[in-house]
Amino acid sequence: FKTIVKNLSVLCNDSDNGVVVSSLNLLTKLSKKNLLDDFDCTQIFKLTSDEAQNVRNAAAKFLSSYLFNGKIKKSIKSKNKEEIN
Repeated sequence: FKTIVKNLSVLCNDSDNGVVVSSLNLLTKLSKKNLLDDFDCTQIFKLTSDEAQNVRNAAAKFLSSYLFNGKIKKSIKSKNKEEIN
């Protein structure tokens, strides 16, 4: 998956908004399946201020999925396990 994720990440910089939105949608689906480990969201965060509304929406959808279902959820679970022990 690492090469696929890297290619999708590169496609997020494409000049065609349709390509950007499609790659963000695929990244969102991968995120929901917890298949993105240590993914750098910096470039996608910048897309939340893009001039195209569909790009902004797709970037925001990815970030909310990745951050709230992925990293933050994992850190909460690990903290809860530490409290139980």
